[in-house]
Amino acid sequence: MCMKSAKIRQGLSDDKYFACYRRATVTTTIRNISEVDCDDYCEGEGNCDSYIYDSNNRRCIAKPRYMQRPRKVFRGGSRNTGDAFCDVISKFEKAYCRCFDANDLASAVRLINSDDVIMDMRSCSTRPGRNGLELTYKQKNPEIRRMFGYRSFPNACSEGDAVRFLEDENESQRCESLIQDACDAIDVPVTCPCFDANDLASAVRLINSDDVIMDMRSCSTSPDRNGLELTYKQKNPEIRRMFGYRSFPNACSEGDARRFLEDENESQRCESLIQDACDAIVKAVTCPCFDANDLASAVGKINNDTVDMNEMSCSTDSDRNGVTLLYRQKNSNFTQEGFGSYPDSCLFGGDSIRSLQNEEESQRCESLIQDACDTLHAPDVKAVTCPCFDANDLALAVDKINNGTVDMDMSSCSNCTNRYGLGITYKPKNSEFEAMFGYGSFPNSCLYEGDILQRLEDENESRRCESLIQDACDTLAVPVMDLCI
Repeated sequence: MCMKSAKIRQGLSDDKYFACYRRATVTTTIRNISEVDCDDYCEGEGNCDSYIYDSNNRRCIAKPRYMQRPRKVFRGGSRNTGDAFCDVISKFEKAYCRCFDANDLASAVRLINSDDVIMDMRSCSTRPGRNGLELTYKQKNPEIRRMFGYRSFPNACSEGDAVRFLEDENESQRCESLIQDACDAIDVPVTCPCFDANDLASAVRLINSDDVIMDMRSCSTSPDRNGLELTYKQKNPEIRRMFGYRSFPNACSEGDARRFLEDENESQRCESLIQDACDAIVKAVTCPCFDANDLASAVGKINNDTVDMNEMSCSTDSDRNGVTLLYRQKNSNFTQEGFGSYPDSCLFGGDSIRSLQNEEESQRCESLIQDACDTLHAPDVKAVTCPCFDANDLALAVDKINNGTVDMDMSSCSNCTNRYGLGITYKPKNSEFEAMFGYGSFPNSCLYEGDILQRLEDENESRRCESLIQDACDTLAVPVMDLCI
C-alpha cells in the first residue's frame, strides 16, 4: 500500500459536509478501481483532501472534500452523476469502520489460526447479552500482558487500547459486521471462559515450587466429585482467601468469580485444562482432613493458653489407636475441636471423620500431627505431692514411735489386702485422752493431725500419699499388729 503524500490536501473546515449524508467529512472506500481513476477522482477533479491507493486490493480510500461536481467515479472507472453516485458510495461505505478495516482483521485471523498468539476468551462471543463484539488476543509470552486486537461497542470502537466514538448506529453496525466476518474465518477452538492454559501453568509453577499450599480438594480422583479444581492458598495462615480455578458441570470459576458455561463442550474444555495442569503437578501425598497450617493454628492456640488441650492429645502410649490434637475453649463444655489420625480415617473439626484411601495418606496424617505435637510447649513437670503431709512429717512420727514416747495405734501400717487406706497414727504414752495424732491415706482423701481430712484431686495424689506412709511404715522398729478379718 502506498500513500501519495504529494497529493495530500489540507484546510477542510468543519462546516463542509458530504452531500449524500449531510454530515462532517468521512473516509470513503471505493473498491475495484484503478489507480488512474482513483487519482483522477481525487486529484484531477479535486474531490478529496487526501487518498490512499491499495494496489493489492485495487482499493481507493478517499477523504472527500465535497460532492457537487457532475462527473463521479464508479467501480472499474465507470462514471455517472447525481443521486446514483450516493447509492454507490453508500454501498462502498458498508466496509468502513474508523478503528479498523477488513485487512486489519484478516491479519489478526492469520495470527490466531496459525497459533502464533492466544485468542482472548471473550473474542467472538455469541452470548445474547454481550456488549458489542471483539476479536482480541495476547502474546504467548506470559510476561507480555498487553491485549491486542479490535472491538466494536454500541457507540464506540477500538484498536488495542485506542478507543474512538462512532457517529451513529450505522457505523456501529459496520464495525461489528467486520469483526463478525473475521470471527467466521477463525478456526475456532473451544475455550474456557474463566481461564486458559497460561493461567493454570502459573498455578502449577507456584505449587511445584512450594510457594503456596495446594488445597486438599485439588485434582481429586474421587468418582463422585462435582467437577475438578486446582486451588491453593498462601502459606501465611492469616491470608484465608483461596486462589485458583474450578470447573463444574455448568460453570467455571477463577478464585471467587464464577461464570456459567454455554454448553457441554465448554464444560469439557474447562475440565480438560485443569486435568492437564493436575498432570503437571509434582504430587506430594497429602492428608485429606488437614494440613500443616491447620495444625499450626491449633498449636498456637494451645501454646498461647487460649484453649485447654485434651489430656489424650499427643499420646505416646504404644497401644494408642492413632494420634490426636484435640482441645476445647477455656472453661467451656462445648464440643471439642481439633484433628486426629487413625489407621483408616482422619478427623477434622473435632467430630468429622473422612476415610483414607491408602496407607500413605494414613502415614501423612499421623506425621503431620506428630510434627505439630513436637512444637507444643513442654508443660512444667510438677512433682506429685501429698497435700496432707510429706516425708519429714512421717519421719518425726516414726521417731516418736520408735523411741517409745508415744503409743502407736494398733491399726497403723496394716498389711491387710482388704484394708481401706493406710495410716500411721498414735497418742501420747499412758494418756487418758482419746485424741489420736498422725497421718493417713485413703482412696479419695488424706488425713493429718489425727482428725483433719482433705480431699485429693486425682489418683496420682492418692498413690503418692499411700507411698509416703508405706515408706514410713517400713522404717518402724516396733511390731505391727495383724488385725485382718
